[in-house]
Amino acid sequence: MWKVVPLDIALELIVGAVLGFAVGLTGTGGAGLAIPGLVLLLGFSTVTAVATTFPFAAIIKLIGFIQHRKQGTVHLQVGVALLLGGVPGSILGVLALSQLFDAYGEDLDLWLNMVIGGLIIVGMVMLLGKTRSIGPRPGLDDPPFGQREWITGSALGGIFGLIMGATSVGAGSLMIPPLVLIYRLRAAAAVGTTIGVSVVLMLVGTIGHLSTGLIDWSAVLFLSAGAIPTVILGSALTRRISERVLVKAVVTVMMVAAIALIVKGVLLI
Repeated sequence: MWKVVPLDIALELIVGAVLGFAVGLTGTGGAGLAIPGLVLLLGFSTVTAVATTFPFAAIIKLIGFIQHRKQGTVHLQVGVALLLGGVPGSILGVLALSQLFDAYGEDLDLWLNMVIGGLIIVGMVMLLGKTRSIGPRPGLDDPPFGQREWITGSALGGIFGLIMGATSVGAGSLMIPPLVLIYRLRAAAAVGTTIGVSVVLMLVGTIGHLSTGLIDWSAVLFLSAGAIPTVILGSALTRRISERVLVKAVVTVMMVAAIALIVKGVLLI
């Protein structure tokens, strides 16, 4: 349904612009900020917000991936390894959410608020840990990649794919820290690689939700219109802005959003 009022459109454009910049610059915030924004600012049910986030995130992350690919900040082997496990994991996650929604309907919002809020907090703690590791342990542009790295990447991808399929959260906030700490990628390469993987997983999620009827396509349109210019800007600035300062700002905003989601979930009990 395309029933929106000007205030809704304005809020969706603003939220989209903020999300686009955060995604382009840090690889985080696509779903982690979109879901709280849709739920808390625009009054979406959490289930609808999760489904709507998939096509929106796919669009803005595709734009960001193109920019990062041009800059050479994408590690293809790491990305492919993550997708080997991530694609089937994402399919399972979408199927699980669909089955739960069929069983519990809108009552599922309570638990989704709790789970998504908790995932965002975990992701932000990991992101802060990643930031502290940047100084003493600089990453690599082209880390060694053998059988162990392929197996590790596929296992991590399966876990992240399952989480993303069920909640749409975790593409950046949960995936980036392991790429820096395990694969020793530089921050810019971890962001670019994560964005590329996220494009595929979000497309898988979108296809999975087409049959559920939960996606609000008008919101996808206006969020994307606000996000496309800023995701390009954020991606282009990846190497120019102090990552420590930026990550702390993103963490602060997303922590507030996560706590607000959890509080709303508690109020639904």
